[in-house]
Amino acid sequence: MIGLGGTGLFVLLATVDWLWGDDTWQWASEAWPGGAYGFAVWVGVCGPLVAALSVLCLSRMNWKSWREHTARTVANTVVGSASTTALVPYISLVFNAQDSGKLRQSAVTSPSWVFSNYPWLWAVGLLSTMATITALIWVLVVNNRRRRRAPDHDALGNIDKGHVGPTPQ
Repeated sequence: MIGLGGTGLFVLLATVDWLWGDDTWQWASEAWPGGAYGFAVWVGVCGPLVAALSVLCLSRMNWKSWREHTARTVANTVVGSASTTALVPYISLVFNAQDSGKLRQSAVTSPSWVFSNYPWLWAVGLLSTMATITALIWVLVVNNRRRRRAPDHDALGNIDKGHVGPTPQ
């Protein structure tokens, strides 16, 4: 089973590289606004956002109470699975942009088309990825601070009922 799973993964990655490899970067260099560099910025922004969406949806799935909230559980499962699956072409595009030909074992391997024509494209993608991750972390910190500062509107009602602290469930 491990060998069959490994073979399936290899075939999947080869297919994704074939579909989302140099042809995608060649298309982007001609048709995308800003050329290949604009596409690299877009890929660098979308990758962390899709990963954050995947983590958000998959972490909100509560399998113990899925029958109580069937629609929410199914929606989180579908969106989380789709966003996780969307990361596979993202990874293929990133590795293809960094393929200098030196990662493989043989000495006759030539670099990818995108690396040959845009050797610093990976740096543009990396900078946009780091900026997006920084913005996501900032949004999470600000959101967490606002939640801590927000007054508990149920606190006064709980005092009248004899409860102290958060509303009992």
